[in-house]
Amino acid sequence: MTIPITFIFSNGHEKTIEAQENLSLMQAAKLNNIEGIDAVCEGCMACATCHVHIDPRFEKILKEDEVNEQSEEELDILEMSPFNAENSRLSCQIKITHKLKGLIVKIPS
Repeated sequence: MTIPITFIFSNGHEKTIEAQENLSLMQAAKLNNIEGIDAVCEGCMACATCHVHIDPRFEKILKEDEVNEQSEEELDILEMSPFNAENSRLSCQIKITHKLKGLIVKIPS
């Protein structure tokens, strides 16, 4: 099953992809050539180059989903990012599930 996900770039342009369930958001972005998701550490949670801002409509879904619970390690990594915000997440730590159908994420500058 594929899940539609929309990426909004810092210039305002949008790109919607069809992502496979059970991939990480970062993996889906890389497979679909989404610019701004560099993923230098390849999902090891050692950098913030896959940092995204989650659309407020999906923040609650992620917070209530055990699969996508934010860890202290992730919070520590994000704290070092100059673009850290209340709705910040590392896309490598978000597993695509049916609950995220229509997810909208913004890629910081």
